[in-house]
Amino acid sequence: MQLPCHRALTIGLVLAITALLPAACNMEPSNTDLGLHVGAGVYPALISLGDSAAALSIRVIVSNPSDHDVIVETGGPPFLITGDPSESRGLSGSFRIASAMEPLNAGPGVDWWGGAVDTFQAHHTHVLQKVLTLREWKARGWAVTPGVYRVRSYYNSHEGESQNFVVRP
Repeated sequence: MQLPCHRALTIGLVLAITALLPAACNMEPSNTDLGLHVGAGVYPALISLGDSAAALSIRVIVSNPSDHDVIVETGGPPFLITGDPSESRGLSGSFRIASAMEPLNAGPGVDWWGGAVDTFQAHHTHVLQKVLTLREWKARGWAVTPGVYRVRSYYNSHEGESQNFVVRP
């Protein structure tokens, strides 16, 4: 089957742009001694306590901004998982929700673990994601009150950049 010329050109352009994306991305410089950039992403940045279906999409984003592959020995298995990801071993990623009153455990946290070695290709990004509903937050025993919260991100015991979100009444 032959595509019309304009459609074939459009498909070819999309494929060419997609192939260049990893090299063309404007990646943040490394913010860990591993040579990786670690950061949190939260969407939406504002949720309402009165919305029973409210959910946060929380991401831990690990990028390799360098021109070479980065190989990280994670230290697991065996894994050492503590309440503080900076003291844990073998975790591929973690996040913790913080508030002004509670710097590490103001809400549910998540830990991901994997193999003994992680390989990050040059100019590529890995994303770990959890969708967290307010209903789940409450069911797991944390009080949710109006205010500013911060998602703290970690990779292999290294803390990255945080991102804030707001819970309104």
